[in-house]
Amino acid sequence: MQIWVEHFKDVLNQDPPVREADIPSSEKLLAVDCKRPPTGEIKKAIKMLKNNKDPGPDNIPAEALKADIETSTQMLYELFGTILEEEEVPLEWKNGHMLMSHYGIPEKFITIIRNTYTGMQSKVIHEGQLTEAFDITTGVRQGCILSHMQSHLAVDWIMKQATNGRRNGIQWTMFTQLDDLDFADDHRYQD
Repeated sequence: MQIWVEHFKDVLNQDPPVREADIPSSEKLLAVDCKRPPTGEIKKAIKMLKNNKDPGPDNIPAEALKADIETSTQMLYELFGTILEEEEVPLEWKNGHMLMSHYGIPEKFITIIRNTYTGMQSKVIHEGQLTEAFDITTGVRQGCILSHMQSHLAVDWIMKQATNGRRNGIQWTMFTQLDDLDFADDHRYQD
């Protein structure tokens, strides 16, 4: 089993690029509400969680959150408030960005997202056995919604750079054009 740990340590811990990409920040920030989400939105998200799925590193299954939805909602409301104030996520979330400013995402969220990935760890499951955690210094987490968003931003920026100044794609409606439609694993990108 140790050979798998060594393999993934190597794959998931690559040196950063020698030269950073020159990606300018957006002149206009997105209209993103930087306040904690309302309790109604949190409650709705809890209700939408799928049952009978393996819990994350916190070992809290969706069914437990749903069992006392009022308490769960209030606890998450307080947690999200702390995260937004301190721009730091709990250490447990780390088990497991400059393009964002180019697209107008507020620095507060970029800091929180960057801190989510700092100190990230992983474990390997082989034949039902789980290894000790090891550090990951590059990449994104499998199954994390942020991974999809970051991948989308990267592909979108690359496509815009590659097609800059040219009319590409097809006329989608009278006023919009489909410039690129990309597919990766379990999500699609559409511009």
